[in-house]
Amino acid sequence: MNHLQHAKLAGILAALLSLLPTCIAQDQAGPLGMKRPRPYFYGGLDLDGNGSDVLDYLVGAGVQENTPRFLLDGYAQYTNTRKTDDNTINNHSGRTRSLYAAPRYRLKSGWFLGGGLRWSELSTTNYVKQGVRPFLGGGRDWTSTRISVDYLWTVSEHVNRQGCLVPAGQCTNGVKGIDFLWFMPSPMSRSPVLFRMDFTPFWFHTTVTSSDPHLTNQQKGEIGVGSTLSYTLLLRY
Repeated sequence: MNHLQHAKLAGILAALLSLLPTCIAQDQAGPLGMKRPRPYFYGGLDLDGNGSDVLDYLVGAGVQENTPRFLLDGYAQYTNTRKTDDNTINNHSGRTRSLYAAPRYRLKSGWFLGGGLRWSELSTTNYVKQGVRPFLGGGRDWTSTRISVDYLWTVSEHVNRQGCLVPAGQCTNGVKGIDFLWFMPSPMSRSPVLFRMDFTPFWFHTTVTSSDPHLTNQQKGEIGVGSTLSYTLLLRY
């Protein structure tokens, strides 16, 4: 993605963000919540840099359920991930597909608890890598915002034979992290437009490249850190 494309995406995001004050003002004048599930579409920017382009775009679609006691957010997402520094050569293109589901139980006080599951597939010119990561956590709703914090960890990873010489594709990294989500206004509101920030600092071990136990233990002991940050706007129905 060149600088002109970056500027266009940033301009679109800024224009959409300008709609938020109007939506929040309309929201505070009416009752909170809707009884039916609300499908939505969204788009935005992803700041990565963990061996990838620093700035990518993402698009997705999902559905939210927000009742006094039960919350649900689920979506499918596409990101134009391109690896630029992953210790492989001629890795010209890439994309990440993701699925996310998070059921929660909400208390009368506005606090909620729950968990969920993430599945992702990174596909590049040189390899394909899949991962499954459950998460647990909670958060709180206010009239104008929702904040949640979840701990996530990896239970399954697989890299295809093209990118991994270890039997069964176990060239793993064992990613763990903390996912911070901020919505404005709260998804409990009736607003058709929501702003979402998703910040995830994480840690991982060096990629396992051998079935030799000594080398594997050494690689699993070498810990690195990274983070992702995305800004998106949701349009709800």
